[in-house]
Amino acid sequence: MGDSHAMALIPGIDEAAKQNSIAGYVATHSNAPPIQGIQHTRKVHSYFDLALLNKNMLSFIDQHTEIKTVLLASRWSSYYHQKKSDMSGDVEQGLINTIEALKRRNIRIVLIGDYPTLNDYYSSQLPFLTLRFPEFYKSVEDSMIPSVPDYERINSKAFAFFSRMEIIYGVEILRQESVFIGDNGGYAITSSGVPLYRCIPFVNIWIPVNCALI
Repeated sequence: MGDSHAMALIPGIDEAAKQNSIAGYVATHSNAPPIQGIQHTRKVHSYFDLALLNKNMLSFIDQHTEIKTVLLASRWSSYYHQKKSDMSGDVEQGLINTIEALKRRNIRIVLIGDYPTLNDYYSSQLPFLTLRFPEFYKSVEDSMIPSVPDYERINSKAFAFFSRMEIIYGVEILRQESVFIGDNGGYAITSSGVPLYRCIPFVNIWIPVNCALI
């Protein structure tokens, strides 16, 4: 369950599910964090009812009692930094509501931390350009990848909250950033020549910087 960053994980989760003979459902929508009781108020995002969508996701789980585990993924930091004029409701209390609702249904919960999001509007195409023209794009690449301190700062509130949820509710936490650590100790967009991101058409029709894990 989650937004476009949850969509980005679908290929990897699908492959892992196949390898372990597990079936499941995907419930994602751009700009739709799995947070009960919050609502978009910004016009560009108000074309769908976020609160109703999240309520319907719980109803779907009620109708499918075979669901025993739910993965929650989103660009968490984005919602922590939303302006009050863009979103109504409390993010942390809303996520607690989601967790408690799932716990009442005896669901195993896995909270997935966000991956390092590239910094530039055009970065959705950068992994492929870098592989094709490595010397030309090297300096550009360095400016687009967030530093480790920047990533930690941007996600600090979310990760601190995740730790509390782990202690209080027994929620499992999965953090992704170690996958992106390069040889220099900072984040990288390729590993052994393989892109760690894929471009926007497969992820999000709204925000090109939301690149995705392959």
